[in-house]
Amino acid sequence: MCAVDRQMSGMKAVSLGLDVDGHSTRARLLEAAGEVFAAQGFQHATVRDIVAKAGANIAAVNYHFGDKRGLYVEVIRECKRWASEHYPVVGEGGVEERSADPREQLRLFIQQFMQRLLDRGRPAWHGKLMCREIADPSESGGAAFDMVVEEFIRPQARLLETIIAGLVFGHAKKLNAKEEGQVRLCVASVVGQVLHYEHAAKVMGKLYPMEMEPGDQIDRLADHVFRFSLAAMEVMAREAARSSEKGRGK
Repeated sequence: MCAVDRQMSGMKAVSLGLDVDGHSTRARLLEAAGEVFAAQGFQHATVRDIVAKAGANIAAVNYHFGDKRGLYVEVIRECKRWASEHYPVVGEGGVEERSADPREQLRLFIQQFMQRLLDRGRPAWHGKLMCREIADPSESGGAAFDMVVEEFIRPQARLLETIIAGLVFGHAKKLNAKEEGQVRLCVASVVGQVLHYEHAAKVMGKLYPMEMEPGDQIDRLADHVFRFSLAAMEVMAREAARSSEKGRGK
C-alpha cells in the first residue's frame, strides 16, 4: 500500500470512529454492547446507547458487525470465546480428557460450569447476558439463540448426558426411552441447581447474607451441587441395578 493509500485508509478509519487498525474500536463496541444488552435486553438496547458507551459512532457498528443483530450475535460469541479460553470443557482439554471416572467427570463439569457462570474475574455482563438469552431467546430474532444452543449448550448437554448415563446405568449406549428420560431429568436438575445461584443471587444474598456469596465460594457451592446430585444418582443406579436383576430373573 502506498503512502497516499495508507493516508486515505487512515482517514476513512477516523471518519468511522475507528482506530487505524480497527481492533480497539471493535473491542470497545463488544464490551459496551455486552453491558447494554445484558442490562436492557436486545429489544430495548439501542445502537446509539452502545456507541456512546464505546466512544464510537454508528458507522463503526455497521463497519464491523453490519447491524444491531450482527453485533448481538458477535457479543454472544465473545462470551463463548472467553469461557472456552478460561474454563475449557468439551474438546478443549476439558472434562472428558482428564478422567475416566464418571464421578470425577461430574465434579469437574459442575465446577467448570459454575466458574463460567459465577466467576467474578469474568466481565460482569457475561453471565447475565447468557441467562437472559436462554430465558428470552425471542429478543434476538432467533439467530443468537440458535447459535447459543448449537455451539454452546448442546455439546455440554451431551457431555453431561454421557456422564450421568455412566453413573446411573453404567454406560451411555442403547438406553431405552425411559432411561433416556431419566438421564435428561438429571441433566435438568444439575443445570437448574447451578443456574439458581445466578438467577436468585440477590434473593439468596438477602436470605443468607453471611453464607451465600457465589463469587467468593464457587468451589464450596460446586462441591455441594456435586455431592447432592451424586447421592441422588447413586440411588437411581441401585434402583436400575435391581430392575435389571429382576428382568434377568424372569
